[in-house]
Amino acid sequence: MAVLKAVQHTVNIQSDVKKATIYTDSRMTLDSLQNANINTGLVDEIRLQLTDKPEMQWHSQFCWVKTHVGIQGNETADTLAKEAATSTDTPEC
Repeated sequence: MAVLKAVQHTVNIQSDVKKATIYTDSRMTLDSLQNANINTGLVDEIRLQLTDKPEMQWHSQFCWVKTHVGIQGNETADTLAKEAATSTDTPEC
């Protein structure tokens, strides 16, 4: 879900620079995006978002980051995800 939200956010940015790098620690997501035989709801929606707006001319790339090794941005994302998962005030997507 986080990769989908990142892609959706990226295509809505107004910028002259049309390049985005999305970092994730989910190797399964990255592998699934590269395998045309995998067609789950989230993977298909990510692919659709990446190809649905050709007029935007965005070039998105994905990078895998190792988890739980002290990468500050990844640690922050994990903390926020845990908080959201346990919060009763977080609206569902």
